[in-house]
Amino acid sequence: MTSLPEEAKIHSSLGDDRLGPIREAIEATSGEIWECGCYTGGTALWMRHFAGPDRTIRAFDTFAGLPSHGPHDYHPIGAMKANVDEVSERLIRNGISVHVGVMPDSFAGLEESTISVAHIDVDQYDSVRQCLEWVYPRVHSGGWVFVDDYADAYCLGAKKATDDFVAEKGLTLVVDGSRHPQAHFVKP
Repeated sequence: MTSLPEEAKIHSSLGDDRLGPIREAIEATSGEIWECGCYTGGTALWMRHFAGPDRTIRAFDTFAGLPSHGPHDYHPIGAMKANVDEVSERLIRNGISVHVGVMPDSFAGLEESTISVAHIDVDQYDSVRQCLEWVYPRVHSGGWVFVDDYADAYCLGAKKATDDFVAEKGLTLVVDGSRHPQAHFVKP
């Protein structure tokens, strides 16, 4: 296996407490991998490394920062802005499709996709909820959905949106990682 791209090395230093379950999901499935909220692209590049060159990986982001703020959210509108040209060039060079815009609007045209791994890292209640609502029906049985920042004190909206969704669907949620807790579920 080739070495990690320079841009993805910081993510491997986070350790398996966060990325181990994602790697497990990538290696256990086939099909599309979605990174909803790619920011500067490090996690998408890390996923490419373990997915190999032939899997479709899609990275979505507004690149204008967070688009909403509600009563459960900490970060202001516009936080987490990244340079669309720099990130797109880096991801496209590594065979990752880049989709710019507010989710789920930027999912348009992908309704027939079959997703095996979705990593949702959009921090705010409305964004997490809308991603879960759109992505879940397109995840195949046995596919994995991750919500980053699930137990982060500054992302209570992400936790509430996930808890609400999981309760409505009757899913089993697993909380991963002690240093950067995220949560995931496997679609029955």
